Amino acid sequence: MMISEDQRVRVIRAILGWESRAFAEKIGVTPNCVTNWEKGRSVPQEKHRNSLAKICEENRIVFDESGIPYQIDRLDATM
Repeated sequence: MMISEDQRVRVIRAILGWESRAFAEKIGVTPNCVTNWEKGRSVPQEKHRNSLAKICEENRIVFDESGIPYQIDRLDATM
């Protein structure tokens, strides 16, 4: 079962421990936009998906086969 886009955004933000405002600033959108993504009212545009991908890369967040994001730690990275 694949994870939905709204779930993916919520999990990424939760992994990072960022408030909506900080998360929105990093992506270049308003906090209301993030809320709409997380509630499934809208989906990120391509440029925002690219920003999300960059944030994930910088913070070592990867996705399993189902699309569920998780953060790798240094131990995982060395194996």
